[in-house]
Amino acid sequence: MSVHVIPINDERKHFAGPSYICWCRPRIEWLDPKTNLPYPRGPMVVHNSADCREVSEQVTGEPVSAEQKWETVEVT
Repeated sequence: MSVHVIPINDERKHFAGPSYICWCRPRIEWLDPKTNLPYPRGPMVVHNSADCREVSEQVTGEPVSAEQKWETVEVT
């Protein structure tokens, strides 16, 4: 099991599957940085957007727009 964080309305479709393979080369996090313990539902797979929204969000701390959000998908 794993949890994927995927950009909504991205320029390209993302693949959320058990193999963690996607064109965006997602980052796989095994430990919760707050507790330093493994995530209870498996690793967190954080996808990279084609429109680079995560860069803007990191700089400003705000979402790019109402249409460019993120969704969480649990994969078994």
